Amino acid sequence: MQLPLLSEEQEKMVRRYGSEHCNEMRLLERGSCTVVAGVLIQPFKTKRVAQSAFNQNLRAWQITPPRYLRGWYRELSFEEYNSEFEGVPRVLGRQLQRAVSYTVGAWLTVANDAVRARDKEAHAKKERGERFLRAVDLKLMREMFDVYAPESSIRRRERLDFRRAELESRRAAEFRVVEAKKKAEADYAERLKCPKFREEVNLARIEEEKRLQAKNVAYHAVEKEKKKAAQLARIAEAKKMQEAQLAMIPEEKKPQEAQLAMIPEEKKPPEEKKLQEAIVAPEPEKEKKKRRIEQIREWP
Repeated sequence: MQLPLLSEEQEKMVRRYGSEHCNEMRLLERGSCTVVAGVLIQPFKTKRVAQSAFNQNLRAWQITPPRYLRGWYRELSFEEYNSEFEGVPRVLGRQLQRAVSYTVGAWLTVANDAVRARDKEAHAKKERGERFLRAVDLKLMREMFDVYAPESSIRRRERLDFRRAELESRRAAEFRVVEAKKKAEADYAERLKCPKFREEVNLARIEEEKRLQAKNVAYHAVEKEKKKAAQLARIAEAKKMQEAQLAMIPEEKKPQEAQLAMIPEEKKPPEEKKLQEAIVAPEPEKEKKKRRIEQIREWP
């Protein structure tokens, strides 16, 4: 089919038509025209039907069909088509592309199967060789074992006999210990039937309880002394802190305090007298609480 020179959009639409309705398609520029050739998937019934169909498509593609040009549409045999357009690059249609892709995929699958079979056969040969080498190694090992087996079996038998004898002696010693313990328990139970021996056992138990009680009393006495020493240490520390606080009093306040100390008791102000009494003699309630705390601390 001979057409005028096509633009890029027109050529794209022609190629789309060829990919849908042709097995292959070729475009060739000759002078001032473009030659479109291809192999239709479904050929038209007659040449007239083909020309009318292509005229409709050309009008839809906004391509001006040639007028007064003989032979603008031709139908060629396959040999004429190949001889005339030999060397022109061709574009395969979708149907042929699928067929080619399927064929190539099938051939690739066959090739992969062949490679896989070859690798499997090589692996099987390798395994057979390894099995043969293992059999040879086992045969050599058995021959060496047959040479050194008697001496090794004798050593193993002696070692097993020694272990067996040692185990039997340990079990016999444990059995003797258990029997001696049972005999001693039976003798002790028989001796407990005697009133005199039972009295001696009770006296010994009482003496042991007394010893433990004395030990407990001594322990609590030591703990009490430790608590008293700790309390005295805390009192001494409190006195030191009080003296340090008194040392921090300014000098101008100290003479006034000395004068207050030199005033007789009956001439001191009531507030100072109450404060001194509170410092010198604690309240009965506080003394009572303090004595109660001391009694609680002295409990064993």
